[in-house]
Amino acid sequence: MDEKKPLFAEVLLPLPVKGTFTYRVPVDFREEAEVGKRAVVPFGRNKIYSGIIYRLHQNEPQKYKAKDVRNILDEKPVITSEQTRLWEWISEYYMAFMGETMNAALPSAMKLASESKVKLHPAYDGVVSDLSMPEHKILENLGDNVALSIKEISKITGYRNVMPVIKNLIEKECVIMQEELQNTFKPKKEPFLRLAREYVDSEQELQNLLDNFSNKAYRQMEVLMMFLSKTGNDRSALVARKRIIAGDSKYNAAIRALVGKGILIEEKKTISRIDNFKAAEEVGNITLTVDQVKALTQIHEGFANDKVSLLHGVTSSGKTEIYIHLIEEQLQKNKQVLYLLPEIALTAQIINRLTYYFGNEVVVYHSRFNEQERTETWNLVLNKQRRVIVGARSALFLPFRDLGLVIVDEEHDNSFKQYEPAPRYQGRDVAVYLGRMFHASVILGSATPSVESYANAEAGKYHLAELHKRYGDIQMPEIQVADLVKASKQKQMYSHYSYMLLKNIKETLDKGLQVILFQNRRGFSLRLQCQQCGWMPECPNCDVGMIYHKYQNNLRCHYCGHKAKVPEECPECGSTAVKMQGFGTEKIEEELPNHFPDVKIARMDLDSTRSKNAYYRLISDFEARKLDILVGTQMVTKGLDFDHVGLVGVMNMDNLLGFPDFRAFEKAFQLLAQVSGRAGRKGEQGKVIVQTRQPYHSVIRYAMNNDYHAMFKSQLQERKIFKYPPYYRLVRITLKHKDQDTVYKASQVLAGALRARLGKRILGPEFPAIARIRRLYLRNILVKIANNDDKKNIKKFILDEIRTLSKENDYKSVKVAVDVDPV
Repeated sequence: MDEKKPLFAEVLLPLPVKGTFTYRVPVDFREEAEVGKRAVVPFGRNKIYSGIIYRLHQNEPQKYKAKDVRNILDEKPVITSEQTRLWEWISEYYMAFMGETMNAALPSAMKLASESKVKLHPAYDGVVSDLSMPEHKILENLGDNVALSIKEISKITGYRNVMPVIKNLIEKECVIMQEELQNTFKPKKEPFLRLAREYVDSEQELQNLLDNFSNKAYRQMEVLMMFLSKTGNDRSALVARKRIIAGDSKYNAAIRALVGKGILIEEKKTISRIDNFKAAEEVGNITLTVDQVKALTQIHEGFANDKVSLLHGVTSSGKTEIYIHLIEEQLQKNKQVLYLLPEIALTAQIINRLTYYFGNEVVVYHSRFNEQERTETWNLVLNKQRRVIVGARSALFLPFRDLGLVIVDEEHDNSFKQYEPAPRYQGRDVAVYLGRMFHASVILGSATPSVESYANAEAGKYHLAELHKRYGDIQMPEIQVADLVKASKQKQMYSHYSYMLLKNIKETLDKGLQVILFQNRRGFSLRLQCQQCGWMPECPNCDVGMIYHKYQNNLRCHYCGHKAKVPEECPECGSTAVKMQGFGTEKIEEELPNHFPDVKIARMDLDSTRSKNAYYRLISDFEARKLDILVGTQMVTKGLDFDHVGLVGVMNMDNLLGFPDFRAFEKAFQLLAQVSGRAGRKGEQGKVIVQTRQPYHSVIRYAMNNDYHAMFKSQLQERKIFKYPPYYRLVRITLKHKDQDTVYKASQVLAGALRARLGKRILGPEFPAIARIRRLYLRNILVKIANNDDKKNIKKFILDEIRTLSKENDYKSVKVAVDVDPV
């Protein structure tokens, strides 16, 4: 570049706006400016953001004067060129802004945005009359060089909206507002101790020190001896302070005294937040069965032909052992591996298995880690200090350097789909693109593959490898159906448990085996209902009933989180005959001791696993047989490997079969097959009891016969007739507004504009099953795009029509969300 000409940077900001923004690079930052680094830039009137330098050039904007870059934050680029290519593809395919993709990709500690702070006005002399009490409180808390955020002022005053109060103080020249940018990532530092140089260099000096210790300084002598035992032969070594204290505070004073005397020197050292492991075993010690060797050969054939490999293996067939062999092959080539899982709960078991073989090559990345840990993991991957990355879908955005293998385990799972906010990407499909971008091998694994993936395999787009038998030739679990209609007539129902289920639970526990009970609803009771007038409590923000949670003794909306007290009487008719209907995991957990009083029971659902390590504790306790029965939602169905589960009970299969979705039967089969697969993985054949009012439903029969292919063919036939995936791609457009009439009219206008070109490919607009969420009314339009259509131009046309709608005065406030390949 011409050094005489000014330099400009195209900066990508984490905002839902189109394109990048041009900023002038001052001479002071010219040498530091580099694509992939973060730059601090002003935006709008007074906001400050950190954005990514996307491109550097010397083309000065003609229509406006470019603002200056304020600072360059990084010594080296934190974003790779492969990442920006991936962001571009995601943004184009999933019809999102690049800023939205960047926002989803970066850990929050790497996205800096200014915060409005309130400070004392430079001319304020402390003398102002007619101040209100809230204004007095604010000024009392604003001392010299003290700045308060809006949130802090809200707490001080007790007002939710404090801006009018702040505005009054600004007008009275008591305070000013300014923007401050704060970097929230801080390296973790811990105190370390080392021996003073004179005692390191001279054995005699050290001996004299030890000989001359006073009897009164016994604790100091004890600490010094513990320190020397930790250093071994290297007396100059640093020893972590916590290794000496070992959680015992009685040594603190002695350490302070030794530091004060100059015998020990204390210094802070940056350490990793990421746990380190030690490899304990060689992968070569895993003995593969004949079937596993055959499947591994088939997978390699797919890789050799540059195809994605789909591993269809029944539950407990040993897919993980094959993955471990594939990982070892890539590590020998010094390549990185991405191992994707749909649920955070699964990472606990997989991490234990992978670290057993690969030690500190393994690192975990998912949303339950705090922003500091996620940022540190980002840097480890960027510098290729960890080569086996295990995580949920957000791990796709890490800065891989040399990716050799992508594994998508349980590839059928809906948890790989991002719902809110944009980009609403499908993690499985992004993983396939990521692998191709790096020329890496990609393997999708599942006992119940998605219809789309299996269709790709049948069409030759993917290479198919199959495992039809369980590891060790263990039989597939026996599935029995408990007919709830028949059981009710014969008076063999005990609350929500059939006699068949209770009998089998008792027999299983008597054998010393464990039980898993699956209910796809959390909470205690699904609804309250007045027996006199039929009233049921509904969320004021959403068109959905409130669910009773006994643990917190409140009603809660599972869509917006609204909470309410349990009414003592019906607010409509005043009747006290308000009864609970339906049941969730919380109620099962409470009722089971009535039937099995001495049994240890735990619950695994969203409510019981909110803390970072809750999954790990529950799974570890169940593995260690500290628990007899595990009650859970979908979390217990996915890939967990327990040796001693003899029985799985499905409490209410009808909830899964009655969902209004073209994928309902596929999802029901997958859930039933997956949860059944938790039983009998070691030893004798397991058993599954399915409670249902539809005992002869085709989905249940397919699962009883373990006949995935029959389910697949039936679904494929229906979807071809009605033009659904895999024969057509779907784009769902959701319009949202607080006024029902406005969203209705806007959806009619948009649907009409789309239908003028796309005709019968447009379905709707229709109100969804839940027509209002978080006080916004919803209206859906579904677009069907044939596989041979020009998808790129159709998507561009859809976005153009959405932008046209947003420019109309009547519909400017209507929010529009686009979901490509909805699930």
